[in-house]
Amino acid sequence: MTEKRKSVRVETDIDTTILNYENNQFIGKGRIIDMSVGGVRLETNIKLNIADKITISFILRKREYMARTGLSVTGKVEAVWKTDKENISIYGLKFIHLTAIDRERIRDFVNFKIREKETFI
Repeated sequence: MTEKRKSVRVETDIDTTILNYENNQFIGKGRIIDMSVGGVRLETNIKLNIADKITISFILRKREYMARTGLSVTGKVEAVWKTDKENISIYGLKFIHLTAIDRERIRDFVNFKIREKETFI
């Protein structure tokens, strides 16, 4: 996979709900496999195309015992990769219309994950 992202990203394993951008209706489920303040890499069996806009809802949790932060953000599909798993694709999703509060929550989560990784090296 060619790296285009300008922001630092961290590996994640976050369940997400995928919603239609136009009407917020449920489309399906997916999993965020990495994240940056600019976007996510999303794994799902939902068929998406380049330039599609979707809303994803997910919970950021730094540790099991810490408070959870629920987010619902909109993104635009900028890349598509096939996987070895049947009917599963990975999508590069760039955040659009991200509020300052949501951007700060994501930045805080990413920074936490970076510090956590450095602690275990």
